[in-house]
Amino acid sequence: MSTNSRWWFADLVLVVGLASFSGSIALTGLDGPLRVAFVLPLVLFLPGYAFISAIFPEAGNDDTRKFGSDKSEAIYAVGGPERVGLSVTVSVAIVPLVAAIANFTPWGIRVLPIVIGVLGFTVLSALGAFVRRWRVPANQRYSIGLPKLLFNSVGRHSNGSTTMVNIGIVISLLLVTSSVGFAVLSQPTGQQFTEFYVEGQNINSNTNTFYQSNLGDNGITVNVGNREGEQTQYTVIAVLERVENGSVTEQNRFDQQQVTVQSRQTKQVTLNGNPSLSGDNVRVRLLLYKGDPSGSPYRVIRLWLSS
Repeated sequence: MSTNSRWWFADLVLVVGLASFSGSIALTGLDGPLRVAFVLPLVLFLPGYAFISAIFPEAGNDDTRKFGSDKSEAIYAVGGPERVGLSVTVSVAIVPLVAAIANFTPWGIRVLPIVIGVLGFTVLSALGAFVRRWRVPANQRYSIGLPKLLFNSVGRHSNGSTTMVNIGIVISLLLVTSSVGFAVLSQPTGQQFTEFYVEGQNINSNTNTFYQSNLGDNGITVNVGNREGEQTQYTVIAVLERVENGSVTEQNRFDQQQVTVQSRQTKQVTLNGNPSLSGDNVRVRLLLYKGDPSGSPYRVIRLWLSS
């Protein structure tokens, strides 16, 4: 690692830039391996690296900060492999902590407050690291350098066994990252679903009724929330039915619309048309299909019409 580099703060600028980019990706509708690849650094490395950089601003060549009889051991400095390992460890601890704090806020455990919290922690830690390095003499500042970042422990002479240990650390970190990525990509199928519901001042949730006078004027608005893990096309159909003695005696399709919803997003669909059926014992049946309307509907909502 070069301790006289004029660009001793370059890694901190890079950390803030990558964290901001990863955070913006986490808030978009991007899915699949690309999302995992872009967001994982913010979860597994960047906040911890910024924090460790603030704790250890020196390159470890200050002879006044030693302990024991062996002057090659530094107490306040860590080398490249140690920084990488500590960065991952701290990051894995920071993200759940931010999520726990978010749980006690009005926003709850959602992507937005967690991303803002982790990003804020990373930026503040990077600023603290910048100030602490700036106050350290130029010949003692830590500045990143490859390949010494991964294969040079501070205060130790390089030898074959040390190199093998460092390589083992790097491989272990790669395995941890790969495991987390696999877990994110391999979500259980039971967690994939679509929200389909009606809400508004025209709905009486106690009796599950919809005021008939508003059906022709404003239509009926349904919410389609995609939690399927990928972009999905839906078909929404509204059907008016007259029910007598438990059987449908008359039926009329009210409206039909198609809508494409990105993953983790919710869209509203307003169904309008001529309510040809009126009177008592009339209900509106809302059908949701994935793709074209064929076979059994994916979700069904039944609302009785009230005059």
